[in-house]
Formats: sequence, C-alpha cells, structure tokens
Amino acid sequence: MADLFSEPSVKSDIVLIVDDKRMYVNKTILSLASPVFEAMFESDFKEKQDEEIPLPGKKYDDFLEFLLCFYPHSMKPVNFDNVDAVLPLAEEYQVQYIKRKSDETLLYCLEQTCLSDKKLVHILWLADKYALSKARAKSVDMAACRSYEKLATVFLLVCFN
Repeated sequence: MADLFSEPSVKSDIVLIVDDKRMYVNKTILSLASPVFEAMFESDFKEKQDEEIPLPGKKYDDFLEFLLCFYPHSMKPVNFDNVDAVLPLAEEYQVQYIKRKSDETLLYCLEQTCLSDKKLVHILWLADKYALSKARAKSVDMAACRSYEKLATVFLLVCFN
C-alpha cells in the first residue's frame, strides 16, 4: 500500500516530506479529515503557497498508516496493531474520525476474554492520554477489579519502557 502515495497522480496536488521520503497527497482530502491541514492550506500560513511540506520528526511508516486510515481509497481499519502509530498523529492533526475509531477499537479489545494486565494498562494509558471516553471508562472499571500492586508494576513497565 505504500505505493499509493509514492508517485504523483492526477489527484495529488501537494507533497509531504516524511523521513526524507515524498508522499503525494491531495489537499482537499487532508483538509476534510483534519482542521490542522485545513488551516495550513487555507489560512495565511507559509504552507499555503508551498508545493512540498516537510513534516520533521514524523516516521514515514506511522504517517503512511495514519493516511491509510482515513484516505478514501483505503479506509484501513484502526486496530490494536496500528493504534499506537495513528493515535498520536490523529491527536496532533485533530482527525476526529481516527480518534473515534481508536476509542471503538480499544473498547472492543477490552471486551475480549483473558485480557492481560499489560494490555489493560496499555489501553487505559492510551485512553486517558488521548481522552477516549468510552475506552477510559471501561478500562477504569476493569482495573478497579484487579490487584493494585500488580497493575502498578505493569504500569511502570508499559509506560516507562
């Protein structure tokens, strides 16, 4: 799927530079998904006139995954395997669709049987950090039924490693 953004097309009208790689994308699609991109392209920011926009500090694979989750030709689902990559970008670029899908994904994960303490703490941490209300409420309820000492130890491992 990386090929989707690696070459210019008749629909691409802006180039994002991520990890020194070019991503050929469409301003309208980015603007519809993200108020941050909308402001960048339509306000008096310098990017309004630029043909290439560098996004320093972003990882190419994470940004690709992010785009694939809201771009119309892919609409890749947010799942437990990609939520850690796409959620910080959804927060930064205010893509509410991905935040809602992340909340639903984490809520679904919480409903699975045999949820490990590590996974519960990880979900709780993500839900709290990104204000995902449904997953946060459910994970807090579930954590209340588990051993504090065990969860505290897992929390230190999950959040500080």
